[in-house]
Amino acid sequence: MVYIGCDTGGTFTDFVFFSPSRGLVTLKLSSTPDDPSRAVLDGIDQLCPGAPPRGVNHATTVATNSLLEKTGGKICFITTEGFGDLLWLGRGERRELYSLCPTRVEPLVRREHVLEVSERVGSDGSILKSPAEIPLLENDFDAVAVCLLHASLNPEHELALERRFAGQRVFLSHRVAPGSGEYERATTTVLAAFLSVRVQRYLENLQSRLSRTELHIVHSAGGLLTAEEAMKRPHRLALSGPAAGLRGALEVGLECGLPNLVTLDMGGTSTDVAMLAEGELPYAWQTKIEGYPLRAPTLEIHTIGAGGGSIARVDAGGLLRVGPRSAGATPGPACYGRGGRLPTVTDAFCWNGFLPGSLGNEELVLSRQAAGEALDTLAGPLGLETDQVAAGILELSCAHLAEAVRRVTAGQGRDPSRFTLFPFGGAGPLLACQVAESLSMDTILVPSCAGVLSAWGALAAPWEREWSLLVPPSFRGEKGRETEYFQQLRARARAEFKQDQELHWFELVERRYRGQGETLVSAPHLDFHELHQSRFGFTRRSQSVETVQLRLRARRPPLSGLRLPAPGPSSEPARCTVRWKGEPLEVAVYSQPPASLQGPALILQAGSTLFVAPGWKAEVGEQRHLLLSFRGPSR
Repeated sequence: MVYIGCDTGGTFTDFVFFSPSRGLVTLKLSSTPDDPSRAVLDGIDQLCPGAPPRGVNHATTVATNSLLEKTGGKICFITTEGFGDLLWLGRGERRELYSLCPTRVEPLVRREHVLEVSERVGSDGSILKSPAEIPLLENDFDAVAVCLLHASLNPEHELALERRFAGQRVFLSHRVAPGSGEYERATTTVLAAFLSVRVQRYLENLQSRLSRTELHIVHSAGGLLTAEEAMKRPHRLALSGPAAGLRGALEVGLECGLPNLVTLDMGGTSTDVAMLAEGELPYAWQTKIEGYPLRAPTLEIHTIGAGGGSIARVDAGGLLRVGPRSAGATPGPACYGRGGRLPTVTDAFCWNGFLPGSLGNEELVLSRQAAGEALDTLAGPLGLETDQVAAGILELSCAHLAEAVRRVTAGQGRDPSRFTLFPFGGAGPLLACQVAESLSMDTILVPSCAGVLSAWGALAAPWEREWSLLVPPSFRGEKGRETEYFQQLRARARAEFKQDQELHWFELVERRYRGQGETLVSAPHLDFHELHQSRFGFTRRSQSVETVQLRLRARRPPLSGLRLPAPGPSSEPARCTVRWKGEPLEVAVYSQPPASLQGPALILQAGSTLFVAPGWKAEVGEQRHLLLSFRGPSR
């Protein structure tokens, strides 16, 4: 049986092939932004030229790009009478507190495409007013988003609207984002409707080409959905790619006995940073995507516009800047030789000698001369030499990455020096030592498949599904009712599955102090006061605790036996000279490193390059993962 994990990035599309007979095989192709499925299908054809694979687990950026580019569908939003301005009023927050000319995120639906229904459901779920008539849609809409007041407690009126608009894409808030908070339910439902057109078209195209293959999509919490489930819940794909990377990082960290990680996924367009504490993924149940509240299980990931393709420039004040604009896959950095003329981080790496002569399985030959010509466009305005410009670009990139790590660690009251830095992606391992030193981090764990880890994470991800039940306000303070509610949730779940022998079940409760707005989600047996103390730094044991919502998660075991083949014998290293911190530095270059080595050294991995800086020691583990430890002078 053959399985493939696939991750579509801004610059490259990565693949990990697995079969019991051949083990793991990796592949990296250039992405095709005009049609992402083209690179996906080309890679599958190369890896499986004879027969189609049994399954494909796919991490995709289609939903993300649709939101960034605002290329979703034409939406109609239906809500309770008197709530037509809900999306525009929001929470009354000011994103730019001190701006004299603040901007706001415009809703994804036009005001004239909002319909109000004369109906009302009470806060206890009772029907106060039945809809007298259901409006007609006067325009040709791609999808309909329905969010009625208190529909999570009684969805009868939303279901009536679904029947009224049978044959159209209809998204109901009690299914998309069950829970309290009308604004967050509404924005999430509108997001689902907006993304549905492009996501459905993309997945249907893949399914038609992979008709004999089980297609699963990575969702934003690091699990898998079937393609059919993903088309019904397109908002769950907003962080598909980064979540696959975190899933892979978690598996490698646990395998190496390192449960506390800070991940640094530096790709061609951006860098994703996250904190994994005590062997757990950083789950969140509400986040913001491009300023839009998204109520769905996700992972807490901080993204910055600093990748290998980030463009360097001189600002109006004459200072060097890096990002957030990216050269992307087309034309890409200047050193790719595809017509790019603007200097990028990759060009700085290439000029300084950190990159091999070619990248990817397509043998993308790099041109150091083209990289130098691009960097020279900044040398004149800055009054610097080419070497100084390249060093400045890398130093700024390192500062951006270090600040992102501080945000996810120190910003949450955690000391980054107590964590292990986990760099991956095509560019992450190159700057890892420099970032770690700036944060007093003494250990770095580099996975053996760092360049394609998100594809490996997609392959290793389990299928997951979640159900939730909103507790009526009058019952939230009562104890002893959780068992009854969880029985109701299990009955709903089992109604969708004929057999559950392979499923593992997890119960979660969403709790808060009475009168509090924010909630904490945890296992029912954990003490809420201790959780509150750990997260917010204080507790109020005299305050009563109420259960707002219950969640039930089902998980199927992932693929097993995903182990790399045994490494071959190490060979004598080559030697080359790189420029490190503005000075020439002779380094050893390994394609197959020995069990232990001292920096400085370059290790050429599949899809990425690791730079072991002076003062660092690298040791190769059983699965060829590299553990770096700082052995330099005290900092």
